[in-house]
Amino acid sequence: MGTVKGIAIVIGTLIAVAIVTAGIFLAGQQISRWVAPIKGETEVIEYRHSAENRIAKYNEFFSLCESVQTMEARIDVFTSDVELYSEDITSRAFTNAKTNLNAVTIGREDAVNEYNQDALRDYTGGEFRDLDLPHPLSNGYIAGGIKTLCATS
Repeated sequence: MGTVKGIAIVIGTLIAVAIVTAGIFLAGQQISRWVAPIKGETEVIEYRHSAENRIAKYNEFFSLCESVQTMEARIDVFTSDVELYSEDITSRAFTNAKTNLNAVTIGREDAVNEYNQDALRDYTGGEFRDLDLPHPLSNGYIAGGIKTLCATS
């Protein structure tokens, strides 16, 4: 009879330990759910202010501005090509020049829009734009017109 009682105590103890362990595990899971939003927000803020992100955003603005400058140079070249080949508007050279001009004009507008929108995002990257960079960049560049300047120094 003592053996049965001893076995019952051991089984009861094992069941109690299992219940307590499961309770601790479930409580830990619930606490993780409560803390996750706070931890996630903290990680986002830490990443946003990290040196890696700051440098990447800073360089991204210069890259976008430089791409706008490149597009303006291409617009000038393709505009002169259109004028050069305009005597025969059915020629392949004129069609190519006109197509290239249209494509690079659209590309410039896309780059300007992306730059301007990124610069407006104070919380997610616009705050890291160099103060010497212009804002906003102007749309509607005309060949031979005023060029975009990406730095004053």
